[in-house]
Amino acid sequence: MTLTEKWMMEGLQKGLIKAKKDDIKSAVLIKFVLLPKELEEKIENTDDIKVLEETFKKVILASKIEDIQ
Repeated sequence: MTLTEKWMMEGLQKGLIKAKKDDIKSAVLIKFVLLPKELEEKIENTDDIKVLEETFKKVILASKIEDIQ
């Protein structure tokens, strides 16, 4: 893999992570109308795509905002 290809892959990964964070925050706001600061910080401080995917599932399945945290 060339250096340019490596940079492109890293950029794509960063883009996917940012998109997933945005999706989670949007889903919380749509479903619960508010995004607690602690939850927003937790989302923003996570760069593991698998953790973010699990968090997104929790948002979709949660009946109350406390179920996410």
